[in-house]
Amino acid sequence: MSHVSKIEIEEKYDFNIIKQMCLDNKWKFCQGQTQFKQYYGSTDCLHAIKIPGADYEIGVIKDEEGEWQLVLDEYMSGGLANVRARLKQSYGIATAKVTAKKNRYRFYERKSPVGIGWKRIVVEI
Repeated sequence: MSHVSKIEIEEKYDFNIIKQMCLDNKWKFCQGQTQFKQYYGSTDCLHAIKIPGADYEIGVIKDEEGEWQLVLDEYMSGGLANVRARLKQSYGIATAKVTAKKNRYRFYERKSPVGIGWKRIVVEI
């Protein structure tokens, strides 16, 4: 069964970090797109994120308190079934980058030398 659910994180989402996350992953941030694709057609949003190879999209919305939220339909046929963990990790990496830039710290990324898929952000203070 398909349904749209929120991608919960411990802190509040930051709009600039969401955009950085998309840039880092080569995901398309569709600013001003008011509908995102999911199993039952389209659902209202303020912006959307398109992930290459996925039929469905991630919606960028504001909740009742005016906080940014990311929502998606994880139904298998939509191509987003396994994106939740990657999105959370990518958001954390983007947070480190944006924070380092804001504080004028130097940083660089290191990827796994054996291709396992982890990344490390090294910040020099």
